[in-house]
Amino acid sequence: MAHMTSDIWQHFTKSESGAKCRYCQQIVSYCKGSTSNLKRHIGRKHPTVPLYRSNPLSTTNSEIDSPLEGTSGQQNVCTTITNFFQPSKPMSSESKKKIDSLLLLMICKEYHPFSIVENEYFGDFVKALNPKYELPTRKSISNAALPALYNETLEVVKSKLLIASTVSLTADCWTSINNDNFCAVTAHFINNKYELCSYLLECSDFSITHTGKNIADWITTVTNTFEISDKLFTLVTDNATNMKSAATILNLSHLPCGAHTLNLVVQRGLQKIKSTIENVKSIVMHFKKSSKAAQKLAEMQTSLNHPLLKIKQDCPTRWNSTYEMLDRFKQNRIPLASCIATLKISCKLEEEDWLIIEQATKILKLFNTVTIEIMAEKTISISTMGFLTRSLLQKIIEKKEKEVLHHKVIDLVDDLILGLKTRFETTNNLEIVSYAILLDPRLKKDGFLGSDAQYQNVYTHMIEKMIPFQNRMDTQIKDNAEKDLDSDDDIWQPLKKVHQSEHTSSARILAALELDRYISEKKLQVKCDPFLWWKEREVIYPTLSYFAKQYLSIPASSVPCERIFSKAGNILTEKRNRLTSKKLKEIIFIKQNYHNL
Repeated sequence: MAHMTSDIWQHFTKSESGAKCRYCQQIVSYCKGSTSNLKRHIGRKHPTVPLYRSNPLSTTNSEIDSPLEGTSGQQNVCTTITNFFQPSKPMSSESKKKIDSLLLLMICKEYHPFSIVENEYFGDFVKALNPKYELPTRKSISNAALPALYNETLEVVKSKLLIASTVSLTADCWTSINNDNFCAVTAHFINNKYELCSYLLECSDFSITHTGKNIADWITTVTNTFEISDKLFTLVTDNATNMKSAATILNLSHLPCGAHTLNLVVQRGLQKIKSTIENVKSIVMHFKKSSKAAQKLAEMQTSLNHPLLKIKQDCPTRWNSTYEMLDRFKQNRIPLASCIATLKISCKLEEEDWLIIEQATKILKLFNTVTIEIMAEKTISISTMGFLTRSLLQKIIEKKEKEVLHHKVIDLVDDLILGLKTRFETTNNLEIVSYAILLDPRLKKDGFLGSDAQYQNVYTHMIEKMIPFQNRMDTQIKDNAEKDLDSDDDIWQPLKKVHQSEHTSSARILAALELDRYISEKKLQVKCDPFLWWKEREVIYPTLSYFAKQYLSIPASSVPCERIFSKAGNILTEKRNRLTSKKLKEIIFIKQNYHNL
């Protein structure tokens, strides 16, 4: 048997039929300790992979002194005490592979370039930690170790998805710094331990036209790779027409991104106070550009015993950043006013604007809270969206009726009310949202906020969905009965029809009893964990628990994909703009999924 200390075992793992290549998974035979076949395989199939360690073990000057010239012209070797000890054994290939994997994981997770292994000071640092370890080359890391770790991670993610009963997807598109188009899709489901699981399936180059059919075909290819095409339930995307078309082609329920929809509602409403926002922006920009003004603001805050709060600048694509800018501006009103007067900064803000800021931030704070809840990825968000958007509408209507507001703030509120009604009414009436509200033990009937007609409709349809599952235990009996009924000469046929009808009625009663018992049980506190609640009651509500897994795992927004693109943007930077799309795909897959395994 070949010695595991051989350098060639960096690239292979032993199997029953031979040695398995870490890069292409091919099984290569070897016998009688000979590794020639393994070396030929690496040289032929993976020529860019260094075959040996970068710096083989060598003797040092401390072990053997330089020869000295004798009077006879012969060299005399000066023996030192180190010559009497055997040199330490080199690191085993298994240990080296483990450290190589940890190094690659650090590179992927912390946005480091592959060239870090060539950095002199990083090399000195590693050598000080473990003199036996030799850093792999940049080519070895990027062309060999990266695909190997990607394939390992891919197989683990596949195994995790196998246990899912249903899977919901989010999808979105992105343009990189190199002007290349990428598409990403994430999977979400609840496992057998009632844990909400999220995995990135793929984030890869998408150079073809972004039509609904092309996107649907791409998603199908990805889901076929993970063998989950028959488990797909819902597709969550933005409100783009091509994304809706893709969901239709895939025959999936489509849920518009709640965060994107809410952003559209608020962005339109903010136009009603645009002049105030522009005045605030001009002052914020002055303090952002002038170090003198920023320093003066900090000094003024200190002298007034005011918290050291830096002012914030908004981002055009994120409405809540406008709220954060206004809210921080309001908190700094006194020190800002002092700085503006001291530095004689041109300011168009009037007392009326401060009143608008004060009143508008109270309204926008409610929307900001809802946005944060909708964007959650590790907790239930779909039922939360359905309830909170209804509650939000009621809340701002009450504020308009009870509070004395500036006329511009009233216009803002009116526009927000109209936006919530027009954009969320259809979404909140979707079947998947309604079922999620009913199956959330924190909400149940109260989640519909007095809409008894909608609740009764969902209640009735839920019983209809439960009946087939109530019949599951008697499937074989039912099938046999149906076969017997096909016989025209069966004299017992009338009696069998009665039994079959009674069986269906019994299933309906059992479904209604289970649902009624669930609804009558005391609601869960808002801050408690609904997943734990369902886990503890899976035996009590076997049918409802199945549907809870199905509906409560649906994310309310496509923010998981947006977060993927943010990470991809941190990887593909100006300094790393030559990184290929294939390597970016592998890096972001490892970064996103490895911690979930």
